[in-house]
Amino acid sequence: SKSDLTKQLQELKTELLSLSLHVQKIASSSASKLTQISTICKSITHVLTVTNQKACQNLQEYYRKKCLPLDLCIKKPMPSAIN
Repeated sequence: SKSDLTKQLQELKTELLSLSLHVQKIASSSASKLTQISTICKSITHVLTVTNQKACQNLQEYYRKKCLPLDLCIKKPMPSAIN
């Protein structure tokens, strides 16, 4: 649910902040800390992507029978040029 995702996002951000401050204190940061930072950043982006997808899906259900705003329209790829 939305509250669980926001709670998880807040925890990840605090963990990232503590790791980045710890890395700044140590001049020769270890590779394991850097990999932890990258995995936390990836999980933060995953949580944000899920929340944005759910919000977009809820808005699409709300505008089901009505005219869709442009940002909710399904984006189709451009047709490739035929030579």
